Amino acid sequence: MVVLNVVELRSNQPGLNEPKAKKNKNSEALDVVPPICSSESESAVSADLSLEMSTSSVRKTKKRRARFTDKTRKMQIHRNQKKYVQNNPVPHRNATANYQRKNPEVHRKSVVVYQEKHPEVHRESVATYQEKHPEVHRESVAAYQKKHPEVHKKYVATYQENHPEVHRKSSGTYQEKHPEVHRKSVAAYQEKHPEVHRAAQTRYNTNVTTRPWNTKCQSAMSYQPEIDYECDKLIAIVSVPTIKSLEDLKIVGGEDIDITEAPYQVSLVRGGRHSCGGAIVAKDIVVTAAHCISGSYPEMYKVRVGSSYSQKGGDLYPVGDLLWHPDFNYSKMDSDIAILWLSRPLTFSTTVAPVEMMARNEEINDGDLTVVTGWGNLFETGGTPSKLQSVAVPKVNERVCSAAYQPVYSITRNMLCAGASEGGKDACQGDSGGPLVHNNKLAGIVSWGLGCARPDYPGVYAKISALRTWIDKSIYQLRWKHIVFRTEEAV
Repeated sequence: MVVLNVVELRSNQPGLNEPKAKKNKNSEALDVVPPICSSESESAVSADLSLEMSTSSVRKTKKRRARFTDKTRKMQIHRNQKKYVQNNPVPHRNATANYQRKNPEVHRKSVVVYQEKHPEVHRESVATYQEKHPEVHRESVAAYQKKHPEVHKKYVATYQENHPEVHRKSSGTYQEKHPEVHRKSVAAYQEKHPEVHRAAQTRYNTNVTTRPWNTKCQSAMSYQPEIDYECDKLIAIVSVPTIKSLEDLKIVGGEDIDITEAPYQVSLVRGGRHSCGGAIVAKDIVVTAAHCISGSYPEMYKVRVGSSYSQKGGDLYPVGDLLWHPDFNYSKMDSDIAILWLSRPLTFSTTVAPVEMMARNEEINDGDLTVVTGWGNLFETGGTPSKLQSVAVPKVNERVCSAAYQPVYSITRNMLCAGASEGGKDACQGDSGGPLVHNNKLAGIVSWGLGCARPDYPGVYAKISALRTWIDKSIYQLRWKHIVFRTEEAV
């Protein structure tokens, strides 16, 4: 074999100073002396071949050493750079910032490439930065939104689709922390996009027979994701109680009455039309349902008093301020109560008068008749009355009521149930916020229910006696607030 001949020639010609031959796995051990060539010509050929192979091996070795040296040098430079960055973070940041300013396009491409290769690392890095520098992050986001509004809108829409639950919670939290900002934003949107707003109202109105309505769903003014979520959730669950509000909730099985028979009844007007009912309890105070006004602001409403009709007659009074119970939410419908403060006091007469509220912890016996009034639908499927309606319904035991609505809804201590077990008499779409009266005292506020006047499903009302403490504190708070405000103005 050639390998054996090369070894043999090396042993016979040590002056060539050639590299040692490698062991061949398929050959025998090289320490065994092979047979000596018998011919001089064969020796010469073998010598030339050995010289050529040794020269090639030397070249390859030099290349390998050069590559190894270059790689080692780069690694050392990289190590030195890392040490420098660790020991000198501020100069490094400044240098990076300067490079980014001078080469913005290169920097952006580099960031995009890195994000694509390491998405998880990028997300963690961004989250960490946001936690450490929230103010800087907000300013950066705001600046980007101004420069790239279309890109921002698309990004937000995509995020909402991918993370609906997170978006709803975030929107709800923001509205709770910044109600004034939210109200102004809603009003501005309505002014800029009236056609969109009208189309949304029409879309909601066409769903009256299938959608469990509430103030938010009917008005469709806010475009708040968590509100749309609540409405959609109620649609999806066929068996859940219909929330009685706006023009969805009106009296079924009642009769026409004159306003003198219920002078405390008012119509809450929004956008020039009836939206909810309410009850006068003082010259400057009207009690209504929280779901009628939650997320709104006072300038959006007026109160019509002293009229048997919701669209005409009587007098209109502007709402100067409003306050709804902080514990109210659409998932539980608990504490569905709100207070309206009128900037111009009412003038009492035979058609305009307050109703006394039930005292704290005052109870109604099961089966006692109560009276509910309003301008709601005459039937679950529709039918708007031209005149104020009234119907008498018996008070229902809390346990019976709770059993009817479980497991979807819970009847809390802040709720009162009333309705005929055989059905046929109830508040309906449009009566929300209206009064439920027992022995000439305000006992409840129309809140929610399953359909209208269905057997074994009584209407549910906010219980005045259970919420009386909050009502009294809120009235005091609103009055004191505006007394101080007027005093400051006078000064």
